[in-house]
Amino acid sequence: MDPIVGRGSLSDPHHLPLSTSRGNPIRNERVLEYSPAKLKASVDMWSSFARERSIYLRSISGTYNCMGLAFANRRTWVLTEELEAILADDGYRKLKNVFEVKPGDLVIYRTPLPGQEFRHVGLVLGIERTVQVAKVNRLKVLSKWGSEGEYIHYAEDVPALLGRPNDYWTERRLP
Repeated sequence: MDPIVGRGSLSDPHHLPLSTSRGNPIRNERVLEYSPAKLKASVDMWSSFARERSIYLRSISGTYNCMGLAFANRRTWVLTEELEAILADDGYRKLKNVFEVKPGDLVIYRTPLPGQEFRHVGLVLGIERTVQVAKVNRLKVLSKWGSEGEYIHYAEDVPALLGRPNDYWTERRLP
């Protein structure tokens, strides 16, 4: 198999025409589905981690990543370097804190300090408000774990390699 020059770019034959609301291209790559055996192995690998934390497998596919779930309707693998351009071009704004989050907003996961590099994105499905010693919001999130499954989980319940919930973004328009 010949290497693809410009993987994910407009010249990549596996690129899906995709752009931001301002018309700027979003680099991406359509990839082939994994074998049923590999998909099953992925589910098996994460099953004990998921069971311990009440995480639910929604779907299993290797054809898209978390960015493809959030911004391309599960159609393609969107390059993670596109996140900042998508947020800016599509009119997202950063929320001040978790208490401003509503279903449909985004959770951005980053590495711990010092770099806080982007690692993962999830879609907020719901919010559990609890009152204990301090008021706490627990976010129920849908996210795609790389080439692994699509899971429903609490925001903090992701594999360590995906980072930690760091900031929250919305495209909601306010009066």
